[in-house]
Order: sequence, then C-alpha cells, then structure tokens
Amino acid sequence: MSSSLTASMQARRHPETTHIDRLATADMLAMLHQDDKQISEAVGACLPDIARLIDIATATISRGGRLVIIGAGASGRTTIEAVSDYSPEGKHALVGLIAGGQTAAMAERETAANNYDLGAFELQSLDFSNRDMLLALTVSGKTPWVWGAMRHAWSLGAPIAVITQQPTSEAAQLADIIMLRRPGRRRWRG
Repeated sequence: MSSSLTASMQARRHPETTHIDRLATADMLAMLHQDDKQISEAVGACLPDIARLIDIATATISRGGRLVIIGAGASGRTTIEAVSDYSPEGKHALVGLIAGGQTAAMAERETAANNYDLGAFELQSLDFSNRDMLLALTVSGKTPWVWGAMRHAWSLGAPIAVITQQPTSEAAQLADIIMLRRPGRRRWRG
C-alpha cells in the first residue's frame, strides 16, 4: 500500500483568482458563478456511473442491506452531513462514517485517517457484510483509513463505489464503480 500523497488539483490555487479579494462583490460572485456552470458538465459526464450506483444501492437496501458512506477529513464531514440531511432521526438504511468518529466532524483527526486497520475495524463494528454496499469519498484515493474499510468490504464481496480524483489509486482498484471528481483548482481559500 502506498501512503505517499500526490498534490491534488483541489489543493492548488486557481491562477485567475489570485486577486479575487480585491474585486467588487458583484464581480467576485460573477466569477464564482461562471465556475458553477462546470459542475453541471462534470455531473453529466458521470451520469452512467451515478445510475449504476443508485441501482445497486436500491437493490442492496431492498434486500435489507445498508448503504455505508465513508470518508476522512472534509470527505468524512460530507458523508455525515449527507446522511443526517437524508433523515435526521437516523431511521433509514444509510450510515455515514468519518475517520476519527463524531469528534472528527468538528476537528481534524489525522491519526485516525492514517490508520488502515481502524477503517476495517469501523466496518466490522457495524457488522458490515456482503449484503451491504460501501460508498467511499476520497480525494487522493490513498487515505489509509478509507482504504482499510474498502479492503474489508472487498474481502466480503460487498459492492463498492468510490468518488475520487485519482482513477488509478489503491481505492479505485477495489471499486466496482469509480466516479471521477475533477473540480479543478480552488477559486478561493480560507
């Protein structure tokens, strides 16, 4: 397993917005809105994979299984938010996990994200089985916690989908469905 991270497109500053803080508010918003148009195009390119994910998740849930969505850091916070927005009472077949547990939803816990075995343990503690489906969010595709969870799900024969920027990463190699997220460079920081 490789643990070296490559610089992602997300982490690099967009050259056109070096001075975004000096623009008038209306000009700043127009610049950001222009970028938003690219989101629809990016989603459009993923529609066949999104349809496969929905079909497999629907079949999984129909058979009494769960859709377990995982991530570390910002990706993990996204999973927790998505699952809680779906049903705040938590009475559904969606489960969101973040490396480091609920406390990591408020503050980074890199030690958990870097623990391969903990990712597998988290799924084991849920009694995750081949009746369930795993959806992993990982920018680099190399986060040890995420990869450990994916490796555990793969060993059970459970269906796995991943949303990543790295189609050749360790995580992508374990997935049945790979959705590439290519947002480009960040327009702003902070």
